[in-house]
Amino acid sequence: MKTTIPECAPYAERRRLEAALLLDTETGVRRSAAVELGRIGDAAAVPALATALAGDADTDIRQQAADALGCIGGPPAVAALATALAGDADTVVRWRAVVALGRIGDAAAVAALAAALAGDADTDIRQQAAEALGRIGDAAAVAALAAALAGNADTWVRREATKALGRIGNPAAVAALTTALARDADAGVRRLAAEALGCIGGPPAVAALATALAGDTDADADAEVRRRVAVALGRIGGPEAVTALALAAAGDADTWVRREAADALGIIGDADAVVRRWAAEALSPTLKDAPS
Repeated sequence: MKTTIPECAPYAERRRLEAALLLDTETGVRRSAAVELGRIGDAAAVPALATALAGDADTDIRQQAADALGCIGGPPAVAALATALAGDADTVVRWRAVVALGRIGDAAAVAALAAALAGDADTDIRQQAAEALGRIGDAAAVAALAAALAGNADTWVRREATKALGRIGNPAAVAALTTALARDADAGVRRLAAEALGCIGGPPAVAALATALAGDTDADADAEVRRRVAVALGRIGGPEAVTALALAAAGDADTWVRREAADALGIIGDADAVVRRWAAEALSPTLKDAPS
């Protein structure tokens, strides 16, 4: 009669590593145990890793525990990482917790990440929290990202919040993105706001983009912003987009904006777009000689 021998080796190895992580006095041993538990990826190791993340005196061990939990994932790992993000005194531990939560991608992390985006003292952590919220892609993050876009003093945080809103693609973000496109002092934020509005689409987005491209007094002063607006309008399409693009193709002061507007009209399907582009190229030696 054939008998089956239980496979005890993986269990024994995990238990050995957990004991090393929690009990060994050598920092290097505990560090190696955390790394290996993350590599193995057994969810049964989460309690030991969570204990190390919460209580090991060595910051490097806590960092490695956060990485390992990010590799394993699951609700208990998210809960442990959220606690570390909210309360660990070490900046790198909190940063690793944010990265891990973004890697896991569970919407249960949105509240913790939103709190970090709003209140963490470290700029890099706020940036990473915005990126993680965009990666998760849950609509519940829109309010926190919109608030960061409107009120964070750091340019890079606002840029990450803008990218995240575009990545989520929820129409609830259009108002904040419209304000950023019209008023943010940083051209990089305005460029990203144009791209995000192009991803979301809809009449309010088109209206904001049309104003930034060809408004009588409100067109953006930055040519690269206007160029990206033209691309966004070409992606969305519609009569209002065609009107703004036609004005830009005929009259924008910048060669590359005119070319992008003509190309966008071609994408939309405006029958006269090719003629306008040929005319623009014939009138502009710079454009005529430029690579396609």
